[in-house]
Amino acid sequence: EDTLSLHDALPIWRTVQPNRPYWPVQQDGGDLFAYYHADHSGMSARRLNPSRAMRGKPLEAPASGTLRFEKALRKLLDDMANATEAALAELVPQHQRPGLEAGDTLDRDVRTLIAGLTKRFDNLFAQVATDRAKAMVSDMNKSSSVAIAAMRREFAPKVTLPALPPDGKLAGIVSRQTTTAANLIRTIPEDYLGRIQRTLFESVTTGNGMEQVLPALQDLRPTIKQARYATERHINLMAMDQTRKVYNGLAEARMINSGLEEYEWLHSGGSLHPRELHLQMDGKVFRFDTPPVIDEDTGERGKPGDAINCRCRMVPVLNF
Repeated sequence: EDTLSLHDALPIWRTVQPNRPYWPVQQDGGDLFAYYHADHSGMSARRLNPSRAMRGKPLEAPASGTLRFEKALRKLLDDMANATEAALAELVPQHQRPGLEAGDTLDRDVRTLIAGLTKRFDNLFAQVATDRAKAMVSDMNKSSSVAIAAMRREFAPKVTLPALPPDGKLAGIVSRQTTTAANLIRTIPEDYLGRIQRTLFESVTTGNGMEQVLPALQDLRPTIKQARYATERHINLMAMDQTRKVYNGLAEARMINSGLEEYEWLHSGGSLHPRELHLQMDGKVFRFDTPPVIDEDTGERGKPGDAINCRCRMVPVLNF
């Protein structure tokens, strides 16, 4: 721990010495005391000083909004799975005629059918993706607004926060997040139909030949069930990941607009395989304008929830 006098430190929230970042944590008798902590994330962080700062409530995307988004995507998947099962079932009688070898035209017919279904549902998902994404982003925007309003009321006795600008100022963030979510929704047909095709033709790639494809078509239930379950899992992870990212992104913008500069990192503590880096950031305070490294492999920087499937949360920090 190092200290700086006010004479040496710049009168701002943060003072940076060459290669040694400092944060002010206490002011006493005219002197500004600060300390630094450099961790392996490549950023400086500190523990909250309760005597000079307040914590808000942890911010978390509401589960109800995540479930609504997931339910809407599952409905699209159900329609696609039912249509795929019906279309594949129609191929079976055509390839059970006496004297017809199992491989005769079956390879071509199945590939043609999958290609047709892919085109059909790519078009359908492209038409509805933006609407589904807009609904989710709107849901998270409202929830974020409510949470930050509650935070402002909680902090009000300590300090007067600047008035929030109209929500229209967040239009750029909303547009970017909507586009990202819509693009991910458009990947669902490829994920599901790709799994169907790979399952049906697995015997071909392993050298067993087309004769193994017809039995797979004759009993489609395992194939459909396996592909649907895998894509349902894909949708579940997508819904949780995207709602967290949208909610946290809008919450961050509103906190900055409220005059807050920092947040405390709160680890979820619920994963069987937690990220060691995120565990080490638990309870530390970071600035919005200098985010820490959240992925050591890629060097990506960000906030809680930015890494794929990260369930860590932000806790608003008000310094006074």
